[in-house]
Amino acid sequence: MNYIYYIIIIYFLYLSRMNILFKILTCIAKTKICCRTYLKNNDVYNEKDIITFNYSTNNKNYYIFKKNISSILVNYGFLVIEYVDHNTSINIDINNPKCFYMITDNTIFDYDFVKWYLLKFHNYKVANSYEIIIIDDNAETIKINQTNSITLNKDNYHVNTEECAS
Repeated sequence: MNYIYYIIIIYFLYLSRMNILFKILTCIAKTKICCRTYLKNNDVYNEKDIITFNYSTNNKNYYIFKKNISSILVNYGFLVIEYVDHNTSINIDINNPKCFYMITDNTIFDYDFVKWYLLKFHNYKVANSYEIIIIDDNAETIKINQTNSITLNKDNYHVNTEECAS
């Protein structure tokens, strides 16, 4: 009979332990919600203004804040970009609002950029010889190859030849 009391006591202790754990987790969640609400309402931490781009290399982080991004975006875009080699043709979308490629003083479509972009977004290995066909927002067609690149300025772009390409 004595064992039954021990079993009942152990059972209630087990249930109350679970109840306490649940209360602790609930308290932590409520504290996090209150802190976020407080910080957002007091403009100490506003997610809308913080990080839009984060690039890590050599254990260093580089950030661009939204309030500064509009001043470095270019005033034009490319309507169609297509990678063409002897095996395939792939559409490239660099106008994606989540990725900031169209910024002032950026050099794009050099061999390293194309190699990285196609491997990351299309899982495709770049051929040694390829061509990129671009139609800009003025409906002009540009054809560049692996020895060229494009440098973006605020109001226009410049096609770099082999000597300037990175």
